[in-house]
Amino acid sequence: MKRIRRLRATVPAKYPGHSAPEGTRAAWWRTHVKKLSRPALGDLLGLTNQTVARYEAMQTVPPEYRLACAALAGRIEFDWHSAKAKIGETTVVF
Repeated sequence: MKRIRRLRATVPAKYPGHSAPEGTRAAWWRTHVKKLSRPALGDLLGLTNQTVARYEAMQTVPPEYRLACAALAGRIEFDWHSAKAKIGETTVVF
């Protein structure tokens, strides 16, 4: 029987900087800015804990995940009627 390898991403205490992999910055943002666990973030985004862990282990996260996290940061309002997004101020999410 083949053993399944678990992905483990360590979350640095200090901001890792823009040269760090995007997944590392996403993990830091989740724990230090939003103060959410992986399962809690997954529940908010409709993703499994394993999917969040996989994204946090990546060099570059998928654009959909980045956009969902940006929306959680509270900087994006979406108007369904006119189908336009209003972006308040420029914010770096990770």
